[in-house]
Amino acid sequence: MTLAMLPARLRARRFSACLLAAAALGLAGVALAQQGAPAGAEKIYSRARHRWFEDLAPKTAISGDGKWVLLPRAGGVDLLSLATKKEDAARLRGPLASVSQAFFCGNDLLRMGQHGALEGWYAMIENKGLDRVLFKPDAIPVCSADGKTSAYFRSNVADAGLWVGGWKERKRIAVSGVITGAVFAPDAQSLYIMTRQADGATSLVQVLVGMGKAVPLAQGLDADPGLSPLSLSPDGERLYLSLAGEKAPAAAARQNPDAERWLDLYEFNLSSKRLKKLVSSDGDKIAPVEAAGNLYWAQNTIRDAVVALPVAGGPAHEVLPAAELPTWSRDSRQIAFFFGQWRRADWALDLDAGAVSVDAEAHATSPRTVFIAGNHEDFPPEWSPDGKWIAFHSHRAPQPVAYYDAPGASDDIWLKRAADPAAPETRLTDFGWETGSPSWSPDGRRLVFPSWEKGGKPGLYRLWITTINPETGSVLGSAKLPLPAEMHSAEWPVWSLKGEEIAVEDESAPGERTIWILTADGSKAQRLVTYKSDTYGGLDWTPDAQTLIFSALQDGRMQLFAIPRAGGTPKKLSADTASLLHPRVSPDGRWIAATRLEIRQEIWRKKL
Repeated sequence: MTLAMLPARLRARRFSACLLAAAALGLAGVALAQQGAPAGAEKIYSRARHRWFEDLAPKTAISGDGKWVLLPRAGGVDLLSLATKKEDAARLRGPLASVSQAFFCGNDLLRMGQHGALEGWYAMIENKGLDRVLFKPDAIPVCSADGKTSAYFRSNVADAGLWVGGWKERKRIAVSGVITGAVFAPDAQSLYIMTRQADGATSLVQVLVGMGKAVPLAQGLDADPGLSPLSLSPDGERLYLSLAGEKAPAAAARQNPDAERWLDLYEFNLSSKRLKKLVSSDGDKIAPVEAAGNLYWAQNTIRDAVVALPVAGGPAHEVLPAAELPTWSRDSRQIAFFFGQWRRADWALDLDAGAVSVDAEAHATSPRTVFIAGNHEDFPPEWSPDGKWIAFHSHRAPQPVAYYDAPGASDDIWLKRAADPAAPETRLTDFGWETGSPSWSPDGRRLVFPSWEKGGKPGLYRLWITTINPETGSVLGSAKLPLPAEMHSAEWPVWSLKGEEIAVEDESAPGERTIWILTADGSKAQRLVTYKSDTYGGLDWTPDAQTLIFSALQDGRMQLFAIPRAGGTPKKLSADTASLLHPRVSPDGRWIAATRLEIRQEIWRKKL
């Protein structure tokens, strides 16, 4: 399942109780939970979030006067006053009927939303009022301080260039690399931009608008290769930016799950061309802004763990900190998971799959072992019904890559012998695009998995079934599973252990999920239940195939529920203080393993 996006997870580190537990298991080097409290700084706002990785998006923005913040949420954005600590939905919406995106623009907001019958970008233009702006739908807009000049770039689009000018006309200025951030100089005659180069390193460049010329200021920087917001001091003499370091590492170093490579805050002096580190701590710090002698920024904190609770419901106990997305071995004696840090500088590259042995009460009895580790993202294994094979979703590249969507990396389903950690990996598919984890048929001959469709609309999952020879592991064929027209995006399929039925979590509408039961040939489909969710909650069958366990949103947190296969009213199984996602039922039918997730979006301030 994709982590591009959206994007997952700052690890809080130094929680003493967790350290003691980890040390007892030989896990003292594992990232546990991130406190991320920079020296001399104060946290001025914090709110809990519940989405898996989507709430770690880097699109938070702070106004130039330090009074307002735009915070991403499911399906849109919130405008928050830092004075009152309250959201201002009326100011965010302004004259529009609805708003899906917003950016600070002079003394107002540049909005994407609905106005009358039209949807698009809208700005408040001097002496004209509200006007529609012809930006690309996926544009990242930038405004001058007076709101009279605009520019935009398109994130992760190579050679798209920078478009600069007035509100109705602008010219394209070619720049080398993919633009990841931009800010106007005070006179709007130039912009300072961040650009990702082919090797993953970032360049800081000044663009002279009148000449259409790009002048390098600093090269080889270690920044977020996706989005890297930056700002300028009020006097126009210093740039503020987020860097993991002043020099980008070799691509192989980005794959280390336990590396300390967080984004810290730097200033770049435009006269001396020197960098100076201002704020350093665990956790990524983004969107720095100077206002009234203070430096403001945003950061997310996360604490994640694999937990277990009785299949009938009840309190969950922690199996392993700093782990997510559990799966069970067929004898119920091992739990696999992925581990790593959601570092913006190395987004998803450092995720590997590990496993621990567990006892009959679902407590870990061994240190973490590395189960699957390649170049790029690795998800945990799914054991075949006979336990001889493991299938898994992984990105793979012949050599280490420097960023998530770098050329040369595949995104497919793989197979290997379960008993031999050194066994060769067999690539089962060659057509994946943001692929999800596979699920085995009871006969061990077929795997169902979700994937975007190449050439299709991004974000829409379809299902494929790949057939293998269970003796040799060779591929016998792959075919797309027919889906009912009412199904929108089949995010998460799980094959019943007792027959030819597949349960599917469908993103049926924004903020809504629906569980469907499909026959394995796609000939029949039954809608089972619809519930609130705006993330990849996951689901699983009980071993007798009579019940489905799923994760749904209630009171601001994802919790676990059970529903009979025959339908009926869901029963709530958990009442955790954090979110529980990705339920997996042990093959012996006693335990549910799940991801426990605590995420907070925070705003910090430090006197300069």
